[in-house]
Amino acid sequence: MKTSVAIYPGSFDPVTNGHLDLIERGAKMFDLLIVAVLRNAEKSPLFSVTERVEMLREVTRQWSGVEVEVFDGLLVDDARKRRAGLGWKLFSCCPAKRIAT
Repeated sequence: MKTSVAIYPGSFDPVTNGHLDLIERGAKMFDLLIVAVLRNAEKSPLFSVTERVEMLREVTRQWSGVEVEVFDGLLVDDARKRRAGLGWKLFSCCPAKRIAT
């Protein structure tokens, strides 16, 4: 049986209701949803990576098919390293304020 896997990358600093909405939807659509928390040394985050991962694990524990992991660098490299050959499906969300001109 083929497993459908999706990854939801972001900084999640802080975790918002919008993030949780997408996580809930993704958990229903895929067998495994990996919430990938970006570790970016060039940013000054509100919460540490450890705190963000702990918060995400706490609020996503109700969905059995959700995992929270940390990644560095390019997402595609991390995806290949962790789940090579599983046929990743990628999706993300960009806030409207970043899109608006």
